Formats: sequence, structure tokens, C-alpha cells
Amino acid sequence: MGDSPIFHLGVAEAVHQLRQEMPTLRAIFKMGEYLDINRDISEETLNMGVFMGTKEDVNESLKYRVLYEDEMVVVYRGEPVEAIGIEGIKQILSEKPLYIIDKEFRGMSQVVRMLGAIGCAPSIRFCESTLDMSFIMESGEGCVVIPSSMVRKYKNPKIHTLATHRPEAKLYFMAMWKKEGEHRLEEMIALRAGLNIETFK
Repeated sequence: MGDSPIFHLGVAEAVHQLRQEMPTLRAIFKMGEYLDINRDISEETLNMGVFMGTKEDVNESLKYRVLYEDEMVVVYRGEPVEAIGIEGIKQILSEKPLYIIDKEFRGMSQVVRMLGAIGCAPSIRFCESTLDMSFIMESGEGCVVIPSSMVRKYKNPKIHTLATHRPEAKLYFMAMWKKEGEHRLEEMIALRAGLNIETFK
């Protein structure tokens, strides 16, 4: 789900805090696809993973902790639409195309479910990366659907968000690790990360 500030405020800060207590702690961060992270944890080549997804995405063979509850929102650049909420979403998506990252199937399926639940069938176009999608939206070319926490990085007052506030839009920032064995460090990082996120809200 991209480079959300929540990842930095939560996990990186938690590791930094623990390093003050455990000077020998060495953390290696690696970005990857959700399924690859699941596999690496199961094969014990990775101790812990963090991801954004729905509760249905959780691998029941792993232990997980919800760190933050988020929501997918429609984001666009331009003048504010007259309506708010669902009617506002329908209005802006009738005026601008919706850009989605090609081959990002988990995110794409949630966006389609979310918009389908409100009876919205926008014109969809594809782009190759989160950065491409961001530039397209910031230029005013089209709309995007991203986690609300990612909107914080945009400082332009002409960028607006619209939310459905429906269950289909819910998204969770979660930490996961193996159920078997001792995983006190992973649990400590997850706990600290959750507390850090609450502090920075």
C-alpha cells in the first residue's frame, strides 16, 4: 500500500526506541509483496512483516497484531465538489477517471468492492507505480483511491479527499510473525509501533 507515513511513525520509531535499550539490535528493512512476506516469515528468512490490508488478508498460520485502523479514500486535485461522502465520490468520478496500479491485485479488488458497494462504476485507467499514480492525481489528471494515512504527505490545499465510511473501505496496518516459538522482540516492536502510531495521530 505504498509509503505510508504510518510505516515510519510506527515501525522505524519502535526499532529506534528498542535500540536505545538493546545497542546490539540490528534491523534490516526489506520492501516486498504481501505473499512474499508471508512466505519469508513461514520459512524463517524474515522475523516479522508489516503490511496494510483487510482482515481477510491475514494468514491464520501466523500471529498478527493490528497497529492502526485506516480507510481507503478517494483523492483528487481541483475545486471541492458540491456534495460530500458517497454522492461527492459519484460526482468526482463522473468527471475524472480513476487510476489504479496495474497488477496490484489486492488493492485493486478492494477498490472495486468499495466502489461497487456504493453503486459507482468509474472509468478506470492503469498506471505502473505508486509514484506514477501520485503524479497523475497531483496534476489533476484523475482520481486515486489510497489509505487516508497516505494523504498526509500532500501539502497542496487543492488536494481533497472523500470517504464512504463503509466496511468495504476499512484497511488495517498489521504486524505479523510466526506463532511457534519465542518471539518477544517481534511482540515488543509491534507493541511499541502501535503506541507510537497512537501518539502521532
